[in-house]
Amino acid sequence: MSYRVVVDFADRTDSYHVYHAGDLFPRIGKQVDKKRIGELSGKNNAINKPIIEEVVDEKKKIAKVKTKE
Repeated sequence: MSYRVVVDFADRTDSYHVYHAGDLFPRIGKQVDKKRIGELSGKNNAINKPIIEEVVDEKKKIAKVKTKE
C-alpha cells in the first residue's frame, strides 16, 4: 500500500528524514509497521491531525468496479 504526505514532517523513526507534502511514504527502501501508519494517518501524532493519506490505485479501483458488474 502507498501513502502520500499531506503535511511536511521530519520522521523521528527514520533519522528525522524530511518528507514534504506530495511525497510518497515511506521512502524507497524503508519498511514501516502498521502502528506507525496508524499514527501518521490518524490523529495520534504530534500535530493531532493526519499527516499521510492512502493513495488509491486507479487501476485497482477500476478493476473492482468492473468485477462488480
